[in-house]
Amino acid sequence: MTEAIRKIGKKAQVTLPKKMVNQLNINEGDRLLFKLKGDNIVITPVVTVPKDDQLTEQDLRDALEQAEREFKDGSAKIYDDAEQLFKESGWVDDVNS
Repeated sequence: MTEAIRKIGKKAQVTLPKKMVNQLNINEGDRLLFKLKGDNIVITPVVTVPKDDQLTEQDLRDALEQAEREFKDGSAKIYDDAEQLFKESGWVDDVNS
């Protein structure tokens, strides 16, 4: 498990550890989802869909290239259970709802 302690700065800003940013392939301008779960804050990178809800061929190519990079460098998470994927990705709060 990768862990780090950071100090909260002005306007409640926190700098993410470079190692984690690199492992998750997070770049400037990317979006993050913040969820409060009990006493914990869970931060998850978010992949957005174009505003018109239409994916272009280039969007799909870019997503595939990113997935291939993550698989090759070992940062891709492999799920044995689709329910866990949906919960961890933030697509659903409870897969039974």
